[in-house]
Formats: sequence, C-alpha cells, structure tokens
Amino acid sequence: MSSAARIAVIAPLRIGVSRLSAAAAARESVSSIRLDSPATDASWSADGLFLAVAYVNPISDAVHIFNVVDGVVVETVPVTIFESVPSASRVSFLSFGPRRSSRFLYLACGRSIIIWDRKSGKIAYRFTGSSESITAVAMNVDETNLAVGSKSGGMVVYSLKTNTPTHLQSRLTQ
Repeated sequence: MSSAARIAVIAPLRIGVSRLSAAAAARESVSSIRLDSPATDASWSADGLFLAVAYVNPISDAVHIFNVVDGVVVETVPVTIFESVPSASRVSFLSFGPRRSSRFLYLACGRSIIIWDRKSGKIAYRFTGSSESITAVAMNVDETNLAVGSKSGGMVVYSLKTNTPTHLQSRLTQ
C-alpha cells in the first residue's frame, strides 16, 4: 500500500474523493460520487476503503456507505431505525469506529445516538435522554468510550464497558 492519504471534498450534491501523496506532492482523483440531496456529514472507515455519508432527502434522511474506488453504494443504513428516536430530525453526525474492521457506525440524530452494527444490520446500542441536540460524536481508539457534545457546549463521555456517563466540566463559559 502506498503512503498516500485520501481526502473527501463534499460539495452540496457531490463528493469528490482524491488521493494525496506527500512524496510526489500530487493529487489524483479517485472517484466522484453524485448525491441526490445535500450531505450533512461524512466519515471514512479506518481502512480508507469506505465513506459513510448522511444526507437530507426530501422524503426521508438517508445514510449510505460508498466504496470509494468506484463510488458505488455498498450499504444503506435503514432510515426506519430513527423512527423510534425522540426528537429525530436528521442524522447530524456520524463516525466509523477507529478499528480497522469498521464494524460499528456511530450516528447522532436529534438528542440521541445510535450505534449501528454493520455486521448484524441491527442497532447495537441506543443512547437517549440528552436534554439538547447533539453537535459532536467521537469514539476513542479502543472503542470503549464515546464522547458526545451538545448545543450548549456540554460534553459527556459514555463508558461502553460500565454503561455510565461522565460529565466533563470546563472553566470556560460561553
């Protein structure tokens, strides 16, 4: 495998995937993915082969996982998983787990987070009850802690091992 990095550039209705090579200081276009609606977020799989994209559709929101080599949708996360989510409006943030298997996809929707198991095609876990809209989601390297940011600037770290939240405090005020 080469020492090149891939970058996704998201325009309103298109995603351009390019390979960047520091050694050659060159950019090579890999694929271009046409979307039916504007994207709200995108995330690379750990191996760099797949790109998950959440986008707004006039009928319903959608999350597709594309093979970046040919730009083909290889998986669709069913929109129906969000129907039972309180205050669901659209998938605002998504992230693959950092492990190379990229088995789990973390999705924020309204005031809830869903952990989608790509292998089983089912919800692995659901976090609900946030008092505010979720604005950021990040998973630690060994996938044991999930950090969640909210509209007011609050940050909560959920332990997936002990199923407990830790509210982070900041001296900074907004």
